[in-house]
Amino acid sequence: MKPGKFSRFALALVITLITGFSATVRGASAKKENAPQAASGVATFRSIGRNDGFTREYADDYWIGGSINSTAATIVVGDDQVRRLTMGILDFDTSALPDTAIVTYATLEVRVTRYNTRFGDPYFLIGDMYADIAAPYFGADYTLEAQDFESPSSGYAGFFWPVTGPGQWALMDVDMLALSMIDVFDHTQFRLYFFDDNEDIYPHGLSFASGNALRTTHRPLLTVYYDVP
Repeated sequence: MKPGKFSRFALALVITLITGFSATVRGASAKKENAPQAASGVATFRSIGRNDGFTREYADDYWIGGSINSTAATIVVGDDQVRRLTMGILDFDTSALPDTAIVTYATLEVRVTRYNTRFGDPYFLIGDMYADIAAPYFGADYTLEAQDFESPSSGYAGFFWPVTGPGQWALMDVDMLALSMIDVFDHTQFRLYFFDDNEDIYPHGLSFASGNALRTTHRPLLTVYYDVP
């Protein structure tokens, strides 16, 4: 396990112990079962293509970003053939929310375009896909930077329910403790990752449509439920 990754591993272990199962075991589909039946408002946001993308680790075991791609129509998350991790960054302008909004529930969804099982199921080889949250951004500003790979976050945001193939939407219920971190005055960003590589020479992971995807309806979607006092 890479230096500095113990906290992510421990977090995944705690989640498993508390819930009794990993996301992979719980099932391959997710529903918005926890969505409130009544809320003052519901707002949706699409990831901003000029600011989202992916950042790849400089080299195996370095735990710092080395390269970025902010223009592709897809975002890659996982590891590669030389054991470098790749993380996805999503950017949402959530400033349209009311200034006094209290977020009660939120989901993050990404449309999978490539599900790489050629060298084995990524969920069994490198674990579940997780996300951190940052308000208003990772690193120095909204734009994607290599340092977004290792930049501190505002907190843990949750895990994505597994998918079984391309064309499906991977869904994450935003963790209850992260709801207050959704910025009603500015942007909110998420960093998506599998918490470790599996030390082999084969790439594992998945790709999903970015904010640059040709079809607007395929771009990452943040749905926010809120109340206004």
